[in-house]
Amino acid sequence: MKKTVAFALLLGCCVSLVVSGRLTARLVLGSTVAWSFIPALEVTAFAIVRRRARSIRTFACDLDLFSAGRRPWAIFLVALAAAASFLTPLQINHWSEATVTLAVLTPIAAGVALRSGYLDFCFYRDALGRPPAEATRDALLQRAICWTAALVYFFGYAGWPDVVDRIGL
Repeated sequence: MKKTVAFALLLGCCVSLVVSGRLTARLVLGSTVAWSFIPALEVTAFAIVRRRARSIRTFACDLDLFSAGRRPWAIFLVALAAAASFLTPLQINHWSEATVTLAVLTPIAAGVALRSGYLDFCFYRDALGRPPAEATRDALLQRAICWTAALVYFFGYAGWPDVVDRIGL
């Protein structure tokens, strides 16, 4: 549980660095709360998948062990936030429009996702004692539940103004 809270706080710190170039309590805490749906959905998906395995450890202990799979994402986010903290808001805005996103950030994020997925597989195989085929299935199931829910939540929330605008409300 401690690592999950720490990851939520890391998300808040990274957002603060990207949007203002510094860590401010208002931005860190607000961003931590706003982006807490990511670790919350991950914990929920983990709880669903973990129920299939018999573990001798507590849920909190297994969750902390499972959280090692977030380390590649944490390194990626810190590096991204550190780089963004040296740029102006206009330069950061161009990241999403420029080929930087497709040419650089997308392949790096794909590599981070693969490494993180491998660590999840190792957790299910080694910590929960699942055979490789079941560990693969558990890791993919956890990712499918978590990422699908996160995409629905994010695009449902962020996309709602576009829906309202298109239907003319």
